[in-house]
Amino acid sequence: MAIKTFILMGRPGCGKGRQATVLKEKTNFDIFSTGGRFREIASQKNDLGGRVGEIMNSGALMPNWFASFLFQEKIFSLNTDEGIIFEGVGRMEPEARLFSEIAFWLGRDFRVLHLNVSEATVKERISKRLKEEGRVDDDPLRLQTRFDEFEKHTIPAINYFRSIGKVIEIDGMPAPEKVFEEIWNKISSLI
Repeated sequence: MAIKTFILMGRPGCGKGRQATVLKEKTNFDIFSTGGRFREIASQKNDLGGRVGEIMNSGALMPNWFASFLFQEKIFSLNTDEGIIFEGVGRMEPEARLFSEIAFWLGRDFRVLHLNVSEATVKERISKRLKEEGRVDDDPLRLQTRFDEFEKHTIPAINYFRSIGKVIEIDGMPAPEKVFEEIWNKISSLI
């Protein structure tokens, strides 16, 4: 059976968003970005938006129950033949386990594309992105918190996905075009 569900994971600034966009162009799969959804919620002028904005501005991860609610809302709305690219899903091990359980229950096989990029490289990329896009969570004062959260929470989530044979390792260091070339070479036969 063809795989129509992919999760992009990696350090902050590794290129998940860019690679998701190129993969969408190639496959016509929808993209669901947890971070994008949280930024939408944070822009709302209500109590929830204020709380989400506060957490995002600190560089911390949202509670896994909230992130899980958002991805569940999306995955349950899909038909079996619809493809989806999740960007920023499964960032904590409980969320990764829940995602796997739901995907199994729905009969949706999936793969995690783990973009491996060094911390030094992503710091450089994020510094450039901060100048170009002005994302508040890219501020250097919040960046270390994001890296600490990645090490503490996301590495165990990736290791869980790896333990169940769902991770495809991608070298995220080269130019974006080369990164996508590797992604496509590794997944085109699965789709």
